Amino acid sequence: MAPLRLLALGKHLSYGGGVRGLHPPKPCDVFDMIVGTSTGGLIAIMLGRLEMDVEAAIDAYKRLSKRVFTPRKRTCIGGTIVHKMLGSETFDHKVLEKVIKEIVSARLGSDTDGGSVKFFVCATMVNGGIQRLRSYPSTAEEPFDCTIWEAARATSAAPTFFAPIKFPNGMDFRDGGLGANNPIFELINEVRKEYPTRDISIIVSLGTACSEIATNTEETAESFAAQYYHQQGIYRHKYFRFNPTNGLQGVGLDEWKKEDDMMANTLTYLRTTAQEDINFAPREEMLSIESALGSTFSDSLRPKIISIVGFGGSGKTQLMLQYAWTHRDTYGVVLWIDAQSLDFLNDTFSLAAEQLGLVLPRTWVSNSRTTTTVAPFIPKLQRNVDAIQKELRRRNQKWLILIDRADEIHMIDQLPKYFPSAPGGYIIVSSRRQEAERLGGHAIKLKGLPLDSAQQLLIHHVFGTSTDLDQGEQFEQAKQVVETLDCIPLAIDLAGTYIKNKLGGRIDTYVKLYECQKYELVEHALGRNHPIAQDYSASVLATWRVSINAIAKEYPGAAKFLYLLCFLDPSNLRKDLFKRACSPKLYLNREGSIDVLYPWMNRVPDWLLRLFCGPNGHWNDLQFFDTIGIISALFFIECKDLIGTWVHSSGEVEGTTLTSDGSSVTLLELPQPLHHLGRCFHDDKSREEFIHDAFSVAIHSFQNDIERDGNYSNIGRTPMMYIGF
Repeated sequence: MAPLRLLALGKHLSYGGGVRGLHPPKPCDVFDMIVGTSTGGLIAIMLGRLEMDVEAAIDAYKRLSKRVFTPRKRTCIGGTIVHKMLGSETFDHKVLEKVIKEIVSARLGSDTDGGSVKFFVCATMVNGGIQRLRSYPSTAEEPFDCTIWEAARATSAAPTFFAPIKFPNGMDFRDGGLGANNPIFELINEVRKEYPTRDISIIVSLGTACSEIATNTEETAESFAAQYYHQQGIYRHKYFRFNPTNGLQGVGLDEWKKEDDMMANTLTYLRTTAQEDINFAPREEMLSIESALGSTFSDSLRPKIISIVGFGGSGKTQLMLQYAWTHRDTYGVVLWIDAQSLDFLNDTFSLAAEQLGLVLPRTWVSNSRTTTTVAPFIPKLQRNVDAIQKELRRRNQKWLILIDRADEIHMIDQLPKYFPSAPGGYIIVSSRRQEAERLGGHAIKLKGLPLDSAQQLLIHHVFGTSTDLDQGEQFEQAKQVVETLDCIPLAIDLAGTYIKNKLGGRIDTYVKLYECQKYELVEHALGRNHPIAQDYSASVLATWRVSINAIAKEYPGAAKFLYLLCFLDPSNLRKDLFKRACSPKLYLNREGSIDVLYPWMNRVPDWLLRLFCGPNGHWNDLQFFDTIGIISALFFIECKDLIGTWVHSSGEVEGTTLTSDGSSVTLLELPQPLHHLGRCFHDDKSREEFIHDAFSVAIHSFQNDIERDGNYSNIGRTPMMYIGF
C-alpha cells in the first residue's frame, strides 16, 4: 500500500485564533489524513470534510472573518459593561454557528457522507483532556456523535472570545488549542491506531505565527523534531514544519482587514527561510566555499565575496543554500536577495530590512507568482541597503548575504554598489554568466555532479531511503541515466521524479526507452509537459531557453550558431570544420579543370558566413572566438585545444576516424542534454531550416578534392558527420 501523507494545521497563538489562520497553502486532497485545532480546525473542516480547494477555503474564511470577528457592541452604564446581558466574550458565538452552518449547507446541501479524506479536529474538555472529533469511525475509540458545525464550534471556542459549547450528551468543550495548540502528536498517535502497518511518506505541519501569549506550539514542534527528526529519526526526510515568526504578532482576531500584511509576511517567510535540502547531493565545491570564506571574524569593512557560476540547473542555488543551512549557527545574520532585476533586488532588500526588525514602509504585498509590485511609497534601494548596513555594524556579528539569480550583465555591473560595508561580512553570488566571476576574489564553476553523487541522487529520488533493492544493479542502471543527463542536478531531480511517478520506479525501463526514444524521454525528464515540474522557472528546459533568448536578443547570430551545433555530431565540433564550411574549396569540374566552389553555392547559410567571415569574405579567427566567448559566458560551450593524436568516434555507421595527428585541434563541447534538446526549441519550419543549414555545412566542410598542384587530397582525413533530425 502507498505510504500516508499527513497534514497538521496549528492554531493562531496570540489571541487564540482568528484571521491569522489564513496561511495554509496546500489543498487537502493530496493528504490521507488532516488534523486541525482552533483556527486550523476550521480550515481542516473546509479543506477536508467540505473538500474545498485552497482558493475556495480562503474566500470562505475571509467571509467568516468579516462577519464573526467583529467585536460586539457594548452598552455602558455608569462605566460598567453589562456582561450579564451580553455575555463576557468578545465575539458572538451565535454568529459563528450561523456562518458555519451556512458554509456547510452551501457546500454539502443534504449530503451527510463522511467525505473522501479522513480528518479530525481537537477540542479541549472542561477537565483539560483532548477529544478528537473525527469524520470517520475510529478503530480504537467509541464513536462520538456530533455535527460539522458542532465540531467547528468546539475546536474554536477560545476563552474570553467565544463561549464554551455544550453538546447534547452533556459534554462541555473549549478551544482545542488550550491543550493541543500544535496537534502533531495527536496526529501521529491517531495514525498509529488507525494505520498500524502503513508507512508515512510526508508530514506537513503548518503553524500561523509565534506569540508571547500562552501556548506551546514551537515547544511541541521542537519536541517532535527532537524525537523523530534527528539523524536516525524515522521521519528524518518526511517531516516539514512551516511557521511564520515575524511581523504577525500584532494582528488580532478582529483585524481581518490586514489581509495584505498577512500575505506579505507569509511570502517573506517562504522566500527567506532556509531549510535543509534533503535531496542535496554532496559535492566537493562545498569545501571550496568553506575554504574561501574561512571561519574567523574579519574586522574589514569589505566583505569576502564568492561567485558561483554555471549553466541553468547545475545546482548553484542549492549549493549556496546548503552552505547557509550547514553553517547557520556560524552567522548572526543570513539574508537571501533576488538579483534577477532591480525591482526584485529592491523588494528583497526591503524584506530583509523588515526581517532585521528595521522600521521601513511595507515594500511588497504582491501575491503574484511571476511579478513583483513596487508601490510608489517604497524607499529607494540604496536607503534599504544603508539601513541594513547600519544594523549589521551595530550587531557586530558575522553576516552572510546570498545573492541569487544575478544572470543579467547590467545587474552584475550594478551589484557592487549595493554590497553592505560592515565587519564580519560574507557574500555569495550565483549566476549563469561567466562575467559574475569578476565580482569577488574567488569563483567556483559548477558543471555536473561527480558520477557517484549523481547516482546517489537519482537512487534517492526513485527509492527514497529504502534499502530493499539490488544496489549493484540499480547503481549501474542509474549510471546510464545520469550520464545521459551530464550529471546535471536539476535534470536528475526531474528525471528521478519522472521515473518514480510515470515508470513505477523502474530505472531499467527508462534505460530501454532511452535507446529508442532518446529525445522524447530526455525532453520529458528535463521538464517539458512534466506532471510534477509545471512551474516554468523550475524546468531545465526553461532555464536554458531563457539564457539562449538572452543571447539571441543581443547576438542573434551567436544564438543561431548554438542551435546549429545541436544538429551536428557533438563529438566532432571542431573549429576547422566550420572554417572549411565558410571557405572556398577546389574541385575538378566536368571538363577536368580545377574550379572553385564557394560556400553560398552549397547553400551554406548567409548568417553563418557573416558571423565568421570578415568584410573581405575570408574566414576570421577573431570573429569565431568572439562568438564562442559570448556563448561560453553562459556555460553552453567549452572550448578546448587538443594537441597530439585525437580519435573521433561518431557511432556505429561511421566507425572511428583519425582526424588529427600531431597538430592542434580546437574542439567545442556542449552539454549532452542541451544537444539532444536544442532542436526542441523550434517549430517545424525553423527546425527544417536548421536541418538544411547543418547538411550544407557538413557537405561543404569536406576538404578540397585536389590541391593547387593537381594532386588529390587525403580523403582519409575527412571528418565524418551526422545530421540530427
